[in-house]
Amino acid sequence: MKLGLLTAPFPETPLMDVADWTAASGFESLEIACWPREAGTTRRYAGTSHIDVASLSAEQATELVDEIASKGLTISGLGYYPNPLHPDPEHRAKVISHLKDVITAAEAMSVPYVNTFMGADGSKNQDANWDEAQRVWPDIVSFAQDHGRKVTIENCPMLFSYDEWPGGHVEGFADTFAALFRAIYADVAAGRPAERPPYATFAEGHDEMLVNDAIAASAASGRWVDVAREPVPAGSRK
Repeated sequence: MKLGLLTAPFPETPLMDVADWTAASGFESLEIACWPREAGTTRRYAGTSHIDVASLSAEQATELVDEIASKGLTISGLGYYPNPLHPDPEHRAKVISHLKDVITAAEAMSVPYVNTFMGADGSKNQDANWDEAQRVWPDIVSFAQDHGRKVTIENCPMLFSYDEWPGGHVEGFADTFAALFRAIYADVAAGRPAERPPYATFAEGHDEMLVNDAIAASAASGRWVDVAREPVPAGSRK
């Protein structure tokens, strides 16, 4: 386990200055903020662009990773936290396009994770937002898979100003379970799981247990422990 920080709170500080402070303060990792390079008003904790992913070349990507590594730091992920479910189609398309740019930059930098928000439409309830997420997100996930990256979703309460964000899991957490079981029951009624189930499978639950076993063994022994993963059954997702 490594302790690191997200560079978003330092919009006016050059990335390498942030990296120097991070290393000097005893941290070991950075999540680098990758908002678009554009002017204008942004919500708080947003708008920081420490990497211009839209114009990042392969050579620049390598140099950036090497310079960060020379300071004794790893890059845990690239971060961009917009609203991919925004009600304005033009805005939604714009942020999803940039999110894909972040994914391709992560590939060029050999960074495994891109971290973001699920998003929501403030005019819709939790069920309607979940339905919309299932329409929007498969394309983004497939794009990430095609580039060998993984997308991680921050479980954010989304408690920003009313004109920017709807409430998040603080208000609607219980509804997520209802959405989960609706998806499961739909597959039960169909007699088989969907080709891409929107819920975790038994194989994924088993994998999580193997990870937990490795964490416990590592803590007990004081050393790194490999996860004893087994071959994934045909038809299951990793």
